[in-house]
Amino acid sequence: MIYLIKELRLFLKVNFSFWKYSAILLFTAILITLNYSLNIDDSLNEAFRFTPWIFPIYIFRNIIAYFGAIGIVLLFSKIKIKKLKEFFIISTISIIIYSFYSKFYFHISLVKTFDFSLRYYFHYIFANLQGIVSLVLPLLMIFLIFNRKDKLGFFGLNFKNLKPFRYLDVFIIIAIIVFIASLLGSITEFYPAYRYTFYQSASKHLGISNSLAITGFEISYAIDFIFIELFFRGVLILGLIKYLGKDAILPMIVLYTVIHFGKPLPETISSFFGGYVLGVIAYSQKHIRTGIVFHLVLALGMELFAFLRIAGYY
Repeated sequence: MIYLIKELRLFLKVNFSFWKYSAILLFTAILITLNYSLNIDDSLNEAFRFTPWIFPIYIFRNIIAYFGAIGIVLLFSKIKIKKLKEFFIISTISIIIYSFYSKFYFHISLVKTFDFSLRYYFHYIFANLQGIVSLVLPLLMIFLIFNRKDKLGFFGLNFKNLKPFRYLDVFIIIAIIVFIASLLGSITEFYPAYRYTFYQSASKHLGISNSLAITGFEISYAIDFIFIELFFRGVLILGLIKYLGKDAILPMIVLYTVIHFGKPLPETISSFFGGYVLGVIAYSQKHIRTGIVFHLVLALGMELFAFLRIAGYY
């Protein structure tokens, strides 16, 4: 915990501005309030999910969130964006790629060829893994064009100077927080995610145990969170710090909060603060390994505790 507190304190010392941080917080609060009071995200998904219209809609939403935050940062900071045109090209293309990845549905045509008992199960697994094609490969092209000379690896996905136990106490605290969160009704209504996969039918058809079917889904579920860290902490921070410096973090957390719309409100609110902490860690350490572990502990911990709660173990 001491390392995390030290990194946060040092970052805030050189980056904190009351008006800048307050404006970002207010902007995010307005976006959250509008979405959850008007049920915007759920309505859009219900009306346009699995149609081509979903892509421009979410590209527009994500661009408004990100560049709205960029405007606030520029208004309350004295910085000037280095290589302005290049920054806008890279950030805009990256957001378009992420928006496409987040609503990708073309794997459905493949799933429809499966036996009916397998369709839901493999739909969710393919939905988690499709980021290899829709996110990682396009980002690799951006990396090779604009960032190949960086010493951070593929947007911070490197394995230099491994210190696996530095944040062990933090991981334990996260697990405790997840346990407490699992006591909230709104959380257990959404988790564990594997409940929606009809894994029982799939396991019966495949001739495997329910536990093995659940494990297969959870592995794909975990991989999807690696994609999230690669984009938000890797691309939007480590890939853009040469243009924005330390101020790359604030626009990232606004967009990171917005992509949680549709999740339980407590999770969306906590993503703002969690995204900030993960952003500071990625910026300070110049890699995304710690963020990946944080995210996996959080996500898989929620799956485990929600399962135990529903099963009546507490």
